[in-house]
Amino acid sequence: MAAITNNTAITPLTERMRTSTKTVHDRSDRLVNLKLGLALTSPQLYGEALGLFAPVYKTIEDILERHRDGGRLQPLAALLDEFRRSPGFDEDLRFYLGEDGASELRNRQKGSGAPQELREYINRLEEIGREDPVRLVAYAYHMYMAVLAGGFMIRKLVKRTMRLKDDRGVGALSFGPDVDTRDLRRRMKLCVNEELGLDEKEQVAVLEESGGGVPKKQRGGGYRQGLRFFQQGFRKMGVGPWDSVRSSTGCSHCTLPWSK
Repeated sequence: MAAITNNTAITPLTERMRTSTKTVHDRSDRLVNLKLGLALTSPQLYGEALGLFAPVYKTIEDILERHRDGGRLQPLAALLDEFRRSPGFDEDLRFYLGEDGASELRNRQKGSGAPQELREYINRLEEIGREDPVRLVAYAYHMYMAVLAGGFMIRKLVKRTMRLKDDRGVGALSFGPDVDTRDLRRRMKLCVNEELGLDEKEQVAVLEESGGGVPKKQRGGGYRQGLRFFQQGFRKMGVGPWDSVRSSTGCSHCTLPWSK
């Protein structure tokens, strides 16, 4: 039998996604982590920072919810109850901003008060959710794997810095006692690499959305622009300067300060 020479035939899609974004991840992680340290100097600032991510996770989860009963992303949607983050973000926002503050933030984000970059990011998610949902795999995989892989360390950091006595305030980074995060990571990879049954064209689309060649016209709120809304959001909150990191825009995974 002839040897297989096509690397894409033997390299899992998740590994190709990781490899294609490694350089920008390494660069942007260092810069974003610096800003996380500044946000943690104030419960208000940290709450506002969480407010940048909450609608992103909510949008991804709402789209996946529509695929529970046989949609193209049904195998991934089947894991939703275990990796869902929106309830935890809602709890954390109320903890740091109070009921009124969290409500005001949500109302502001529904209108013109949301950072333009965040609106563009959400618009991109909604666009692919309607027209090409397979591309959502890029966002879902990186965003949830980031929490599964590195959330534990950030959770410890937040609890120590904010002097939290229990898990109130770290709901977005916490999983239930019955959830084995290592096993969930394994099943997430299995889902993307095998259970979704992505054909070659679909795998290319996922890699493109991961940052491997998305046309400029598709980049408004897309994967490579993920860090952009994070930068601008912190600038509006008074945590800066961001000029030194403007050129480090990467993928949506890089928007997470705990991403790896």
